[in-house]
Amino acid sequence: MRNFIVLMVLILSGCAAKPDFDTLVKFNKQIELENLYVYSFIDFREKIIGSSVISDMKKQFDLQFEQRGVEINQLWYKESIMLTNTSVSEKSGETNLPVGQIIKANLVNEQKVNAKYRLVAFPSYVSHGNSNVGYQIKWTLSDVNTNEIIWVASSWTNNMNWLSSNEMSEARAKVFVQGLIKQLQNGGALKKVTHKG
Repeated sequence: MRNFIVLMVLILSGCAAKPDFDTLVKFNKQIELENLYVYSFIDFREKIIGSSVISDMKKQFDLQFEQRGVEINQLWYKESIMLTNTSVSEKSGETNLPVGQIIKANLVNEQKVNAKYRLVAFPSYVSHGNSNVGYQIKWTLSDVNTNEIIWVASSWTNNMNWLSSNEMSEARAKVFVQGLIKQLQNGGALKKVTHKG
């Protein structure tokens, strides 16, 4: 029985898969993130990714960036609908959302918090079948004042669900955000952890 439990722990630990990143536009200048506004449209695919995973992603964004001395503000898709009075029906496969319209509607809030950089997380593709769930996120980092694109990357995450998409939500969210953090650190845009919190 004990061996069975250990085996299940090892199997389930593999369900929090690290995202694989592909850099599309390398960092074109040296920056240090201090005040970041994150626009995440990942929750548009909440039914597939899991509502608990999405909730824990929000917490991990706050935690991981604040530990590195970055003041972060987040706007997620379902919250942004109130700004633009628009909604898009969910379809399988590719995603098409009014990203530019949502950002434009939120510019006043960017100014209020003196955001210097903008990070857009866009779920460009999802796939799900049997127990596997995969999602591709396009990350775009830009300068708020000039709209200059600084860095673009694509990440692919593939998780195996045993019972539901919400299992191991905290572990999955943590690994997911840590993957992004590593990419930003490699580009010199992020400090190492300044405090544990």
